[in-house]
Amino acid sequence: MLNILILRLSSLGDVTLLVPALQAIKKAYPESHLTCLVKKQYRAILDGSSLVDEVQVYEGFWPTLRALRGRQFDVLLDLHAVLRTRLLALFIHANLKHTYNKDTWKRYFMVFFHQRAKASTSKSIIQDRPQHMRHTSDRYLDALKVIGIGVDRVVVFQTAFLGDAVLTLPLMREIQKRLGPKKLCVLTRSEHAAIFEREGYETIKDDKRGGDSGFAGFWRVRNRLKTFNFDLAIIPHRSLRSAALAWCAGIIVKIGFGNSVGWWLFTRQVPFHWKEHDSERNLRLLDMLPNKPLLGSVESRIPISQEDRLAAKNIWSNIEVNLAEDFVIGIAPGSKWETKRWLAERFAALACALANSRANAKIVFLGGPEDRNLCADILNFCFSDSGFRIPDSRLLNLVGKLSLKELIAITGDLKLFISNDSGPMHIACGLGVPTVAIFGPTVRGFGFYPKGKATKVVEVDDLECRPCALHGGRACPRGHFLCMRLITVDQVLKACEEVLA
Repeated sequence: MLNILILRLSSLGDVTLLVPALQAIKKAYPESHLTCLVKKQYRAILDGSSLVDEVQVYEGFWPTLRALRGRQFDVLLDLHAVLRTRLLALFIHANLKHTYNKDTWKRYFMVFFHQRAKASTSKSIIQDRPQHMRHTSDRYLDALKVIGIGVDRVVVFQTAFLGDAVLTLPLMREIQKRLGPKKLCVLTRSEHAAIFEREGYETIKDDKRGGDSGFAGFWRVRNRLKTFNFDLAIIPHRSLRSAALAWCAGIIVKIGFGNSVGWWLFTRQVPFHWKEHDSERNLRLLDMLPNKPLLGSVESRIPISQEDRLAAKNIWSNIEVNLAEDFVIGIAPGSKWETKRWLAERFAALACALANSRANAKIVFLGGPEDRNLCADILNFCFSDSGFRIPDSRLLNLVGKLSLKELIAITGDLKLFISNDSGPMHIACGLGVPTVAIFGPTVRGFGFYPKGKATKVVEVDDLECRPCALHGGRACPRGHFLCMRLITVDQVLKACEEVLA
């Protein structure tokens, strides 16, 4: 049962206008216990109503605080938003507290402009007026969106790296199941849009490293968001830019992590716990629905469509791979951060050892265009006179040759996948491929480790300088790079045997 307290100490009309909000709460949470705090002279309006379980009379600040402070509420909604009610809300115990935004100064400021608009524009434009020009009862209903009532248009902000985008998919699915919004979009980087679009989610592009960089680009993205008139923004990305975009776009409810750089711009902040896996940590942003638990287990798998299967079949055919006969192993040696990359000569030794471990083994190198030089170095080691030499047909290079959709399509066919701590690692795990990840400057405690039964992390456990950075860096801060140099080819081979077993 959800225990809800509503504060509304104003006039007769304002208390009367609570009725639509009370009806909405009882419809969404019929088992809830609803308490309303009102002035004594307005008690008769709510007494005996089937919508209110308890009427608390305001008897002055201190007596009222004493009466309510000893109780525990799940939700406190301050629908008055004056100093008195804000102070009461501060000292009353509640798991979730929300004060609705009166926007008083904006309403006074806009009266003149709105009156001019009424005289000069069509009715359809007038009806599309901003939040602070809406009827009071409508603004009460908007305040309920913080507990999931009346949420029709939702956007998720995830403009971080590829792995972060993959790990946001369980959150997208859970929003769809729990809220069932009419529109669910994701704000993401252009190069990662395919991760979401292949599962049917609408994307809003933010090319923040290119055309949408700087203030002008920020404002263009803000305008794209504003056209959708979103009710709710869920923001797992912890940057100031994401928080500022949601605030500037006028989104009513903004939920993000308490350690976000822009936490003060959120309607509600959710605690961030490092040791949780990121896919599960993101789901706690839905704690705004206090009496609606997760619907079953967290689904982190990436589905493969018939279109994916056809694309993969064509790619394998072009490079003469027969999946019925060949044991295909994928290696993604790249990473955006140099210190997260294992040594090129060791990737070469690993590839050759794996190729020689089975008569039907073939090694496929995977990565983006930025990994071409790295892969060229690895192949030079493989085909040199250093003792690694094997037939060219056993080592295949698809680095920089695949789109993100094609990468996902063929990764699902692999028997084994090896990579650094990078985005392709999360794709392989989501596809259920046995995965070995090589961790250097980063650690599993950050929550971005490969998740699944057939996964293994190879790392140096007793190195006191690990971790040195959340994302790694351009160079080892101490100059020795021991976190990667101490990881041997034999250790990675052993991990491969374990995940295959």
